[in-house]
Amino acid sequence: MSVYHLHARLIKGPLAKLERNELRTAESDDKQEITLRATELVTRGFTVWIYEHGNAPRLSTASDLTVVAHLHPEPPTRRKSIEEPVTRGPAIRRKPPGPKSS
Repeated sequence: MSVYHLHARLIKGPLAKLERNELRTAESDDKQEITLRATELVTRGFTVWIYEHGNAPRLSTASDLTVVAHLHPEPPTRRKSIEEPVTRGPAIRRKPPGPKSS
C-alpha cells in the first residue's frame, strides 16, 4: 500500500451536459514524485487532492486517509503552495442535552 494517493478531477461545462469529465489517480511512496504529478495536472486545469495514509482506523469500515494538499488551477499569484497545511473550519459545538420535559 502506497503512502500518498493523488486524486485529480477535471470537469468542464454544465453538470447536465458535460463537455469534459476526466479523472486521474496515482499512488507513490515518494512525496516529491506525487507533488510533481500534482503540479503538472494543476497546470492542465485539474483540481487535485493528495491523501496520506494515517493511523489504522478503529472501525473496519473507516478510512485512514487524510487530505494533506488540495490544489486547484488559479492565477500563479494566488496559487497555494503544496506545503501549506489544509485549513479546516471551526469545530461545531453542540449544546449538551438539556433536561427532558414531561
